[in-house]
Amino acid sequence: MSKRFFIVFFLLALTVFFVSPGSVEAQSKDITVKIINSQQKTAKVSINFGAYPPNMPQRRAEVKSQFQKICTNWTDEWSCNFDLAPSPTGITFPNDKKWYNMSIAFNAPGNVIRCPVTQAEYNVNVSPGGDGFNVSLVNGFNEKIQMTFQPDGKGEILKTDVPVNAMGTQSGNQNKLGVFPSGCTICTYRLDPPRRQTDPNCPDYNNDWTTGCKAGGRDKEKNPDFKCQFNLGSTQNKGILMVTLLPKDYPADRK
Repeated sequence: MSKRFFIVFFLLALTVFFVSPGSVEAQSKDITVKIINSQQKTAKVSINFGAYPPNMPQRRAEVKSQFQKICTNWTDEWSCNFDLAPSPTGITFPNDKKWYNMSIAFNAPGNVIRCPVTQAEYNVNVSPGGDGFNVSLVNGFNEKIQMTFQPDGKGEILKTDVPVNAMGTQSGNQNKLGVFPSGCTICTYRLDPPRRQTDPNCPDYNNDWTTGCKAGGRDKEKNPDFKCQFNLGSTQNKGILMVTLLPKDYPADRK
């Protein structure tokens, strides 16, 4: 999951896997996504539909069609939002067992996914080795989000750490599992991050491209000391991926 995932508005942090969701491998996947609001008031959920390859416009259109009944407002052709009341069970997104490539934010200013929002990013129901998820602070921070994968049957539960409210070079998220720190588009380095010169809501890095990122610099992008993403293996092909908006006072060191 790298800076090449989204071009819409600003760069996000999830790798695009160029595979056909209609393949035999993809059809063996069955990962459902649930969105949960654990705060005490209604939250605005914003969605950006992913950067599917140019030769797959039909898949992007299919996904958009599935969300017509969920989204109450479309901010542009591939972005929408809706209100989500507090609930321990949340809502379940559509799942036709094909590829979903999406970014989710809560209470984004102007209902648009851009600086300064925390994002949940995921690819699911892709070919073996293609599924993955992460929490991204590449565009900044506005809410605490945690993502949890509960496999169907036996298997390890995967859970991202809770990000802390720190932007810029003093990220405070260097040791957080499953979290891209502030502006760290390739996990260990800020490669062309969203900048304050473009949007005043973005963090200011003062030309510091490593401080606050995961240790290792550009040489350890794919093997950081603390990984920025969870990749699902071939045996983790069924289950539920939960995206949870946490209370603002939720302890960042709580698992």
